[in-house]
Amino acid sequence: MSAADSIEEMLHSEVTCYLCVHYFINPVTLDCGHSFCHSCILRSWGPFSLARTCPRCQKAILQTNLRPNDQLANVARLIRQLKDVAKQVATGVRICEEHEDDATAFCMDDLVTFCLKCAEARDHQQHDVVSVEEAARTYTDSFISRVRHLRKQEEEIVKQEKEVEKQWEDLIQQIGAEKGKMVEEFSKVHQLVEEQSSLWASRVEEALEEIKLKRSEHMAELSKEHTIIKETIWELNWKCEQLPFDVLQDIGSTLERCMKEMSVNRVAFPPGLRGDVWELQNFNAFLPGVVKQFEEALVSGYQQMKGFLFWNTLICTGAYGRSKTQG
Repeated sequence: MSAADSIEEMLHSEVTCYLCVHYFINPVTLDCGHSFCHSCILRSWGPFSLARTCPRCQKAILQTNLRPNDQLANVARLIRQLKDVAKQVATGVRICEEHEDDATAFCMDDLVTFCLKCAEARDHQQHDVVSVEEAARTYTDSFISRVRHLRKQEEEIVKQEKEVEKQWEDLIQQIGAEKGKMVEEFSKVHQLVEEQSSLWASRVEEALEEIKLKRSEHMAELSKEHTIIKETIWELNWKCEQLPFDVLQDIGSTLERCMKEMSVNRVAFPPGLRGDVWELQNFNAFLPGVVKQFEEALVSGYQQMKGFLFWNTLICTGAYGRSKTQG
């Protein structure tokens, strides 16, 4: 096999679909780097296939990752056109329309084929004119080099896609982790509020029960005094209705009881109990301020954090130094 045949075979292999063994038509590239005609790969997988693999390396593939390869399609189209031109020249099919001779020459400047008589014409005398075979070999070599370069670019793009996808995935995981931390911290705040709410509710309930108990005791004492006074009034009224001798009987003890009832100190309302109400009123007046301080601390802290991140980004990227230099 000649060197030209070997190169041609290599080029043919680079632009030929593995499935249909023809030049690529609408080629797509899989994650593994292999390319196939779009219709060929879909036909190979079938409409109901769930396990999709590369026909060449058997690597699992996602159908949504079929990337159109326009550059490879253009190379395949150009090589196919060159092969057609070479075939036409080799078989004598291509004929010069002006001189009706075989179009065996190619102008590298105008990119047209023509016969030898046209090559001697004024239009191409100063141009680079070569044979069709030589031009085809030249472009074939160029295309082979270009295909190799594109293959390397393709590998780099595939590698970059994986790296970028990993970066995005890391970012998403970091955001998710921070969200979990935020929810946990707010849960602690919520738990603290619930605990304090329950604590103060218990205190208020205890104070309320104590007030109710002391109210019962106070009212019982007042009721007892009321009963004694009523009994004394009844006794005095009864004495007033008796005979003089009976009125004076045991007058000493009667007078003593009257003086005792008149001089007794009445049970007053306990002033210390109002302190519980005042304490609760002060606490309720204090709560809105605490809530507002918490809200303001969150907002101002967030703004300060954003400002720190802004300047930190400028310093890390060097934009701060450049802005000072430009200013």
